[in-house]
Amino acid sequence: MQVQACIQPRFIGLLDSVAQLGLLGSRNHLYQFSVAPIWQWVVHAVALHEYRTLFPALLMGSGVNRQEIGLVGAHGDLGGGYANPSPDTLPLSQISLEWLLWHAQAQGLSFRPHSTPNADYSYLHDESTLLSQDRAVEHHDFAFTPDLGVGYTQDYHPTLGRRVRQEVKAFLSYDLSPSERQYNQRAKVDLQAYYRWLDQTLNWSPD
Repeated sequence: MQVQACIQPRFIGLLDSVAQLGLLGSRNHLYQFSVAPIWQWVVHAVALHEYRTLFPALLMGSGVNRQEIGLVGAHGDLGGGYANPSPDTLPLSQISLEWLLWHAQAQGLSFRPHSTPNADYSYLHDESTLLSQDRAVEHHDFAFTPDLGVGYTQDYHPTLGRRVRQEVKAFLSYDLSPSERQYNQRAKVDLQAYYRWLDQTLNWSPD
């Protein structure tokens, strides 16, 4: 029996997309990563604190059917790769998930009721090993044209790089105790200050 159905491509939510197809991304050029105009809305949250060269940021660029923003955290922070260390903290992945759900619901998708747990802070992780290290930016918008001698690194991106990384330092504390530094935890995030920043920059904050 053959079944046919029509679908309406409404929404895609992406968290810190990285393309590493083949050895060190050697086969990336064989694939098309652009956003098709048939999609109603596509959003991408980029990790502001991912620096590893093996995790190059795969960006969508600008377009009428997409939004690309930066969120505090490393690759695993946004995607849920770290366990919550204690019940009085909130994993940063909860915030990125809430942001995706908010956009999905705006496109008419339904989910079970949920709320963001109350917490005062989160932990930011960092698994990079070199202080001077920064990852590359791939498939960037044509408006982003850094000096070729500098390289296409995220730090030089106008909206996801150095400027916003410096901005969010206002609510990050790197003064952690030895016990807090386990599991690659590098900084404590003041959630209330982070929520205010999200509201000011994105007109959104977790419920």
